[in-house]
Amino acid sequence: MLFKFLCIGDKTFSKSPGWSPSPSKFKVLSPVRRYVTNNVENPNPSMMFGSPTLSSPGTKSWVSRLIDLPSPQKNKLKSYISTPESPRKIKMINKQLRQKNINLQRLLKRKRSIISYLKNKNEKYKNIKKVQMKQMLDEFSFSSTPSKALVTMQVLHKNRKPWTRAEKNVSLSLYYKSPSTYKLQAYA
Repeated sequence: MLFKFLCIGDKTFSKSPGWSPSPSKFKVLSPVRRYVTNNVENPNPSMMFGSPTLSSPGTKSWVSRLIDLPSPQKNKLKSYISTPESPRKIKMINKQLRQKNINLQRLLKRKRSIISYLKNKNEKYKNIKKVQMKQMLDEFSFSSTPSKALVTMQVLHKNRKPWTRAEKNVSLSLYYKSPSTYKLQAYA
């Protein structure tokens, strides 16, 4: 955007001692912005859709056939209990449903027993693994207490388990010796 400057001040170009080449005041004249509006209220349909507004009789009949198509019907759900005509049919359906119920209960009982068996097996395996690891660490002879604490920290420590006193001492001594090694151990 271009700006025009209106200089207010001395217009004389004399070389008097108080004269300077720049005027004493500037006033910026900014241009007035003009907005151009188009007629958007009544758009031309041919410009919007790119097709003529009149349609041929073939197109009209095709559209009417498309509109008059039957709507899809939902499949009726099969009901096990329909209105039987005789008490004999009622007894037969009742017997079938009871047998089906008994079979499903048996299946459910079997699946529950399998789940409980697998849970118990998993718990036993976890406990055996912990006991074996602790026994191995106890039987192994470490050169010093800090080395044993370092190995137990790496092997047996869980997230929610608090640190033991020996593990804290090892970490502090490692930090005082070499902070970069401590950071490596902390974030590894």
